Amino acid sequence: VPMGSIGFEGRDVPPGERGRSLEDLFFEGERRAPYLWRFAALTVFSSAVAALGLIADSAAVVIGAMLIAPLMSPIMALSGAIVQAWPRRQIENLAIVVAGAAAAVAVGWVVAALTPRIGPDAVLAGEIVARTEPALVDLGIAIVAGAAGAYVTVRSEASSALPGVGIAVALVPPLAAVGITLNAGETDLAVGAALLFVTNLAAIVLAGGLMLLFAGF
Repeated sequence: VPMGSIGFEGRDVPPGERGRSLEDLFFEGERRAPYLWRFAALTVFSSAVAALGLIADSAAVVIGAMLIAPLMSPIMALSGAIVQAWPRRQIENLAIVVAGAAAAVAVGWVVAALTPRIGPDAVLAGEIVARTEPALVDLGIAIVAGAAGAYVTVRSEASSALPGVGIAVALVPPLAAVGITLNAGETDLAVGAALLFVTNLAAIVLAGGLMLLFAGF
C-alpha cells in the first residue's frame, strides 16, 4: 500500500515525519525482498556473535551482538500495526519476529555444538546463566527501551539514540542462550531464557504501541 494512501492522521507528528516513520516501519513492494535478506543475514550474524560472547563470558562481545541485531525493526512495526489496527501487517511482522527468534535459537545451538566448552558436564558461563533468570528489572528495562525505540522511530532528529536502544534491551542474547542451554541439556535454563525473551518482546510491543499512540499514530 503506498504510504501516501494510508489515511494516517497524527496529532503531534508533522506529515513529513509520519510518512518517513511509516516507510521505516513497513518494508513493502520492491523493498520487501531486500529487507528480508538483510534481516536474515543480520540475525545469523548477531546470533553467532551473541552465542560466542555468551560462551566466552564476554559482556563486550554480547553488547556488540545487540548492536547488530535487527529484531527491533519488526517489533516496532508490529506495535505500529497493532495501534493502526492493520491485521495483515500484524501477522506479517509477527511472523518475521518468530522466524528471527527461531533462527537465533538454531544458530545458538549450532555454535554450542561446535564449541568444546559446552557439554552435559560443562559449567556454563555467567553471561549465559544471567540470561536464564528473568527479573522485574528486565521487564522495566524492556518497557523503557520499547518506549524509547518508538520515540526514535517517529522523531528522526533522535535517530542517533537508536544504537543505545539496541544495547539496552535483551533480545538476541536470550535467544542464543536458549540454543546453548538446549545443546547442553539444561532444559530448565532454556525455558528461563525463552521467558526472558517473550517477556521483553511483550513489554516492548506494549510500550512502543503506547508511545506511537501518544505521538498520534
